[in-house]
Amino acid sequence: RKCFVFDRPTSRRELKNLESLSESKLNPDFVEELHSFLQYIYNKSEAKVIQGGHVVTGMLLGNLAVTYVDSIRSGTVPCIENAVLALAQIENSAAVQEAIKQYDDMKKQLLKLPTETIEELLKGHSQCEKEAIKVFMARAFNDEGQEYQKQLGMMLESKLHDLCSCNVQASLDCCQVLLTQLFQDLENDIASGIYTVPGGYQQFVNEQKKQVDKYQQVPGKGLMASKALQDYLKSMEAAAQSIMKADRNLTEKEKEAEVERVRAQAAEQEAELHRKMKEEALKMAEEKEKSYEEHKRQLLAKMEEDRRNQQQEYDRMLNVKLQEERRLREEGFRAEATRMQNEIQQLRTQMQRSHSRSDPCGIL
Repeated sequence: RKCFVFDRPTSRRELKNLESLSESKLNPDFVEELHSFLQYIYNKSEAKVIQGGHVVTGMLLGNLAVTYVDSIRSGTVPCIENAVLALAQIENSAAVQEAIKQYDDMKKQLLKLPTETIEELLKGHSQCEKEAIKVFMARAFNDEGQEYQKQLGMMLESKLHDLCSCNVQASLDCCQVLLTQLFQDLENDIASGIYTVPGGYQQFVNEQKKQVDKYQQVPGKGLMASKALQDYLKSMEAAAQSIMKADRNLTEKEKEAEVERVRAQAAEQEAELHRKMKEEALKMAEEKEKSYEEHKRQLLAKMEEDRRNQQQEYDRMLNVKLQEERRLREEGFRAEATRMQNEIQQLRTQMQRSHSRSDPCGIL
C-alpha cells in the first residue's frame, strides 16, 4: 500500500476559511505533498475494483463513498459488501431507466408511424431493443438472478405492445381522414337523392368503385388500410340497399344476384383480414423469441466478461496475499503468516464458489 502524510493545510486560525483560501496561502509542505498525491493517483494508481471484478470510477466511485460514509453516520458497522450491494441496486435501477430512454430516443429516429408492414415495425423495435440492452449491460453490475434485466425485458415487451397500439391508431386515423376526403361527394349525392332514379344503382356502384381505387393507390395508410375500408363500406351497405331497391331498371332476380355478390365480396374481404391478423400474431410470437435470444446473448457475453474481470481481480489479490505471507514467514511473524494463510484459503474457496455461481444454465 502507498501512504501519504499531509501537514496541516494552513494555520489553525485560517482553517475555518479553508474553502476560500487561494493555493498561495496554503502551507507549502501540504501543497507539495498534495501534488505528489495527485500525480500518483493520475499516473500510477489503479482504478477501484469491487467484488466481481467491476471497475468503479467517476460518479460510481463517488456514490460508493457516499453510501459507505452514510453507513458510518447512521451508527452501523461499515461494511464494503453492503455498500456495494446498495450501490448495485442504485446503479441497476438507473441502468434500466437509461436503457428505456435509449429505446425511446432511438424509436423516434427510426420509426415513423404508421408503418406499411408489421415487419417494418418489428425490425425497428428489434434495433431499438438491442441498443437498449447494450446500454443496460454497460452500466449494470451484480444483478443477482438477473432481476433488473428481467424488469427491463418486461418493460421492453410493454413498449412493443404500446408501439403496436400506437401504430394501429395512427393507421386508423390516417385512413379515416382519407376516406372522408374521398367519399364526401358520394355521401352528399346519396343524401340529395341523385341515385334514387332508374339506373341509379349502377351509377352508385361505379362511383364507389372509383373512390375505392383511389383509396387503394394512396401510400402511407399503414396496417389498418384494409380494415378501415371494409368497415367504411359496411357502414354504407344500408344506403346501397335502399338505392338498389329504388332502382326500377333492376329485376328482382338481378337484385338478388347483386345482394349475393356483395355478401360474397364481404366474406372474401373478412377472410383476407383474418389471414393477415393471423400472420401478424405469428410474427409477434417470433419477435418475442428473438427478444429472448437477444437478452440471452448479451447476458452471456456480459457474464463472460465479468468472469474474466473477476478472475483477474482474484489472481491479483491472491498474488498480493501470497507475497505478504512469504514476507511474514521470512521475517519470523509465524502467527501473522498463519492468519494470512487462512485468508488465502478463504479466497480460494470464494473463487471456487464464484465459478459455480457463474453457471449460465439458469439465466433468464
